[in-house]
Amino acid sequence: MARVPDDLPAEDVQAFLVKLCVTPTFTAHPTESRRRTVLDILARLGEVVRMGDERPLTREERESRESRILEAITLLWQTEEVRPRRPTVLDEVQTVLTIVGPSIFAVAPALHRELTRVFKQRYPNGRLRLGKVVEVHSWVGGDRDGNPNVTPDITRQTIARHRAVALTGYQRRVDQLAQDLSVASTRALITHELANLTSGRCERVARDRRRTGAPRPNRAVSSEAGVHLGAIAAHAGCCLGCAGGAAGHVRQRR
Repeated sequence: MARVPDDLPAEDVQAFLVKLCVTPTFTAHPTESRRRTVLDILARLGEVVRMGDERPLTREERESRESRILEAITLLWQTEEVRPRRPTVLDEVQTVLTIVGPSIFAVAPALHRELTRVFKQRYPNGRLRLGKVVEVHSWVGGDRDGNPNVTPDITRQTIARHRAVALTGYQRRVDQLAQDLSVASTRALITHELANLTSGRCERVARDRRRTGAPRPNRAVSSEAGVHLGAIAAHAGCCLGCAGGAAGHVRQRR
């Protein structure tokens, strides 16, 4: 946004941003022989090391961080670092998902918020509607470059694993949203859109009122979304079991 000319209308910027879509594409690296366990430990170690970047830690927090760092380092040197065999296609798929899954759910919403913030700062009267912004692609488990191990069944299992990562990510965030949105309609006005959404969920709203003494339509809608996602995930799990493997909605490119 800092490079946008001062005289460019908000409508032109909006037209560009709505079509903006970054598409990182992940490929397989057969030389990556580190186990997922090692990658997970390294990720946890990175998180612990970054503790204190945003604010000074208390003495207890510093001691806890040092203890967790020591624990992670101990686990690293006591864990087999590499696989004793060549990774399979599904090993490669899971390695990508282990890294991409948490990252995309952390990066995409933050990117949406930041783009919206800077647009509003530049055009106070403008209204920004973003498209996908980020769409992750992957060749792993779906490429047809002559690898005889990438069979139709492997590709089906890959798609199932992708689906599971996406559904799990959405479900966790919806569950957290249901916990965070404790606003009661007796304390704040609700929008017409929310009222229409809750009108079809009267029983859930009524149960919430009986349990808490106050209706919380935001939480009722979020909880309902969580129930639907759980049902979809359960169905995907059944399909996954039939396919013989585990599941996101990361598009397979050929």
